[in-house]
Amino acid sequence: MKKISLSQKLLFGAGELSGSLSNTIIGFFFLFYLTDIVKLKPALAGIAILIGKLWDSVADPLFGIISDRTKSRFGRRRVYLLFGTVPLGCTFFLLWIQSPYWTQMQMFLFATLTFILHETSLTTIVIPYQTLTAEMTGDYDERTSLTGFRMAFNVIGSMGGVIIPRILTSSYPIATKGFLVMAIVFALVIGFAPIFPFLSCREKPVSPKHLTFKEDIVTLLKNRPFKLILIMFLFTWTSINLLQTMFLYFFTYYLHMEKQFSLITAIIFITSAIFIPLWVKLSRSLGKKKAYIIGVSFLGISILAIIFVTPGSFILVYILAMFIGIGLAAAHVMPHTIIPDTIDYGQSITGVRQEGLYYGFLTFIQKIGTALAIGASGIILQYAGYVPNVVQSPKALWSIRILLGPIPGIFFLIGIICICFYPIDKKMHSDIQKKLMN
Repeated sequence: MKKISLSQKLLFGAGELSGSLSNTIIGFFFLFYLTDIVKLKPALAGIAILIGKLWDSVADPLFGIISDRTKSRFGRRRVYLLFGTVPLGCTFFLLWIQSPYWTQMQMFLFATLTFILHETSLTTIVIPYQTLTAEMTGDYDERTSLTGFRMAFNVIGSMGGVIIPRILTSSYPIATKGFLVMAIVFALVIGFAPIFPFLSCREKPVSPKHLTFKEDIVTLLKNRPFKLILIMFLFTWTSINLLQTMFLYFFTYYLHMEKQFSLITAIIFITSAIFIPLWVKLSRSLGKKKAYIIGVSFLGISILAIIFVTPGSFILVYILAMFIGIGLAAAHVMPHTIIPDTIDYGQSITGVRQEGLYYGFLTFIQKIGTALAIGASGIILQYAGYVPNVVQSPKALWSIRILLGPIPGIFFLIGIICICFYPIDKKMHSDIQKKLMN
C-alpha cells in the first residue's frame, strides 16, 4: 500500500490540537473555574457539565451517520473541517465569560447552554477528523505511525492546555479577566487547527451503498471486536477524565503544591511525548493488544500508587509523574490504532464503510465516561463538604484523593481485562484486507 508522506502525517496530526486543547482545558479547569472563580455550587457545576456531555454523547453517533452520508466537493469529512472552524472557536470563548455577579441559576443555565453549544461544535470537527485515520491508509503498521503523529500533537496540545492557561490566568489580579484572556488565545488556536488536515488529507472514494439507521446499529452490534473496544474506551476515558478533573484540586488542597502544578504536568506530558515512539515501535514487534496491556497496566499501577502520596513527598510526586507519563503515552496511542482495524472487520461483514458511525459511537462512549467523571466529581465534592478557597475537611480531602487515585486505577485495569479478549492481530487484519480487495 502507498505510504503516507511525512508532511501529510505532520499536518494531519496538527488537527488533533482542536480536540486535545479543548478537552484538556475543560477537563483540568472548567469545573474549577465554575466552583472557585465564579462560585457556582459544585453540584450545579457538575450537573451542568453532565448535561452537556450527555447531550453530546447522543449527538456523536447521529453525526457519525450524517457524515457517512454527506456528499460535497470536499468529500464526506473534510467539508466539516473547513466550515466548522468558526463555530468551534466562538463557542469555546463563550465558556469563559461567566459573571460572578449572576445568580446561581443564571450561571448554571449559561454554563449548561454554552457547554452544549461547544461540545456540539467540537463533535462536527472531531468525528470527521478521527475517521480520516481509517480512510487515509489500510496498512496495519502505517495506521500506527499515523496515530503516533496524531497522539504526539495530542500530548503537545494537552501540555499546552495545562501550562499556558495557568500562566495566563495567574498573570492578572482579577481571575475572571485572566480566564477571559485565556479564552481569546485558545479560541483562535482551537478554531484554526482543523484547517491543517483539511489542506493535507484526501479521502478515498467510497461505494454509494448505505444501510438504514436500524441496519447500521444492528451491524455495529454484531462487530464483537468493536464492542470490546467500546467497553475498554469507557473505562479508560472515565479514568483519564477523573485524573484531569481532580488534579488541580489535589495539588491545591491536599499537597499544597499549587505552584508546582505546571511543572508536574509538564513532566507528565513531556515524558509521554518521549515515550510515544517507543509504544509505536513495541506495537509493531509485540502487536497492538500486548503493547496496550503492558502500557496501561503500568499506568494503572502508577495511578493506584497516588493514594500513598502525602504532603511533602516531593520526590515521590516527581517519580510518579514520570511513570504516569510513560503509561499515558500507551493509553493515548494504542486504542486509536486499534479502531480502524475494527472498522475493516465491520466492512468485511457488511460490505459498507461506516467510519463515521464507528467513531460516533466511540466518542459517544468516551463522552459518557467524561460526563460520569466530571458530573459525579462535582456532586461528590459538594456531598463531602468541599468549600472553595479554604482549608478542606478530612472528608473532602479523602474524596479528592480517592477520585484521583484508586478509582481511575481500578478502571484502567478493567479496560485491560476487556482488551485481553480482543481477537484482531496483524495476521487476522491481513486476511481481512485480502478479503476486502477481492
